[in-house]
Amino acid sequence: MNSNQTEIYEFWGYNYDNITIPKSVVTIRESAFENSTLTSIIFEEDSNLTSIHDYAFRNCSNLVTIELPESVKNIHESAFSGCQLLKNLTFLGPIENIEDNMFINCNNLEFVIFPKSSMIVNCNSFCTNNCPKFMSFTHKTLFSLGSIDIITNVLISYFDEQNLIITTNTIIMNSNQTEIYEFWGYDYNNITIPKSVIAIRENAFENSTLTKIIFEEDSNLHSIQSSAFRNCSFITTINITSLNISIIYIFCFKDCINLTSICLSASNLIILNNAFENCFKLEKVNGIFSIPEFCFSGCNSLKEVNIHHGSKYIGYKSFEHCYSLESIHIPSSVRVISDYSFIDCKKLTSIIFEATNSLERIFINSFSGCESLSSLSNFESNKYKCDNNTIYFNNNNNQIHLIYHAINSTETVLIVNCDVICQYSFNYSKNIENISISNNSVSLIESFSFNNCINLKHINFPISLQTIHPNAFNQCNSIECPIIENNSISYIKTIEQSGIKRNTLIKCRAVQDLKKHCRVTVEA
Repeated sequence: MNSNQTEIYEFWGYNYDNITIPKSVVTIRESAFENSTLTSIIFEEDSNLTSIHDYAFRNCSNLVTIELPESVKNIHESAFSGCQLLKNLTFLGPIENIEDNMFINCNNLEFVIFPKSSMIVNCNSFCTNNCPKFMSFTHKTLFSLGSIDIITNVLISYFDEQNLIITTNTIIMNSNQTEIYEFWGYDYNNITIPKSVIAIRENAFENSTLTKIIFEEDSNLHSIQSSAFRNCSFITTINITSLNISIIYIFCFKDCINLTSICLSASNLIILNNAFENCFKLEKVNGIFSIPEFCFSGCNSLKEVNIHHGSKYIGYKSFEHCYSLESIHIPSSVRVISDYSFIDCKKLTSIIFEATNSLERIFINSFSGCESLSSLSNFESNKYKCDNNTIYFNNNNNQIHLIYHAINSTETVLIVNCDVICQYSFNYSKNIENISISNNSVSLIESFSFNNCINLKHINFPISLQTIHPNAFNQCNSIECPIIENNSISYIKTIEQSGIKRNTLIKCRAVQDLKKHCRVTVEA
């Protein structure tokens, strides 16, 4: 040793069984204990040992067990190679640097016990030649490419499963290789999923740095569970068209921020909520059947979506904040377009429906915030009809409700012939200037029906229009002179409460006679 007793240079003991390493030692030098006959090595408490150099314990052929202090951070090349009787090695603390061939020719090594914290094994041939036979973990530990040369049994405390292995691709699987529990690869670019795999467990690849996932031909993959690939921020494409996957669980690909395209095809594929949420660079989705809640929410680069015929449901906020989506085709099989399905799709200009379709439910706010929407193709189903970029609903009483008008449609004049104009149906409609309500048609205008129609100038109120809710014309400040057939005091007050300014009503010829005979008409 040196005089400070911080470095061990060599061991010159003869016929020793064990030795205690002083706590002052920081470094064990190259080949220091090589070829010794020691059976055990003990480290004093509060050891300061940080580095074990190349071949330090090579060919210690009687060494059976060793427990490395928590202080150890560096283990250099082949440090324990050739320890023929070594059965157990324990890391009490995480190692920062392990070099190649640590256990080569340790043919009887049965257990390597890892620390109660995560660490990275960045070396070649850590597991080789059937040694160690088992590794035990309490925390996820990452292994670099080439560190696992042979399939090795593992015990992982947080999995209730006894028969687990780590493959040469650092995948934690059951011994039958039908389920993937976790991916423990460090600095991998791509991974191949064996065809034997039926299920990828929740969080299995979460936060990995993979750029590509390859599925073997004739894959038996059936399900991808919750958050399995969440925040895999380097993956660019997903293609599962050739697979027989039946279900993709919630958050499965959430936050894969560099994912640009997804190809799906299976007609029985079920996709659960938030599956592709916040995939910011996702531009193209092909062949999707199931579109649940928040499915593509936050995918602000999404430009092209091919919804496969057979799809029945577009879920709540499924395309929320898809700012780049300009056009979408709705197959005739779709029955429900949910609340806020396309909320804030600011560049969405056209929605193409099949002329005859299966629509059973469109919510009033399905297209809320689609400020560029100018074109809705004409269509008809048992309950809905679209004409002149306006959607009507036929309720069970055979009443026709106007529920939505495209916010940026080019129409300046619209003839309305229905029973009810629903709330927010003309919300922020930019170009409408003249609403002509047919006689004997509309009986009710709901609150905020014409909210912020800033260019609306002309509207008529036929005698059949009996009820106008408060704020129906909120912020419609351009209305000039409504034509009002019912000049009763109560009716005029109702119109005023709907948002049409008192001064407008005073100036309007339609109420001039009423003003002369009863000035209270325009009083508060």
